[in-house]
Amino acid sequence: MSQRNLFIILTGFLILVLTGCGGGGKSASEQNGTENDFLQGDVGAPALQAIPDFFPDPIAAEDYFLPRSEFLVKGLQVHKSRLVVKPAVDATVDEINALLQELDAVVAGAAAREAIYIELNGDTTEQDLVRAKQVLEASESIEIVVEDVLVDLHGGG
Repeated sequence: MSQRNLFIILTGFLILVLTGCGGGGKSASEQNGTENDFLQGDVGAPALQAIPDFFPDPIAAEDYFLPRSEFLVKGLQVHKSRLVVKPAVDATVDEINALLQELDAVVAGAAAREAIYIELNGDTTEQDLVRAKQVLEASESIEIVVEDVLVDLHGGG
């Protein structure tokens, strides 16, 4: 396993741990029936200041798949349609929302008010997820993008 792949996995795990420790936020379904599909606020405002204060809804294990990528790790599964994205420090609300529209994706929640979970709309394939990740990685508006992973700590994966 390369150092870059290990870094990506550890970064994703760190974001997931921080999300679990974030506390205080609501889930997406608890947002009083209103779904904010995009970042809210002035289009020129920093995206990091517009990250919502809600966690993604829980997801079932069947929403994850075993990746056919180069970094298979026992017990690691990738969500079918969700990525975790940390906007760049100078990214604006408008830039992030434009990326969401390009990818046909929505904001699905926040990760410790530092990153957002984005969910691709429709039936997605592993290729759709890879393409979305590549688009985000190529953007100067994005600092980090990682797969939303499920880690089976009991080794049953």
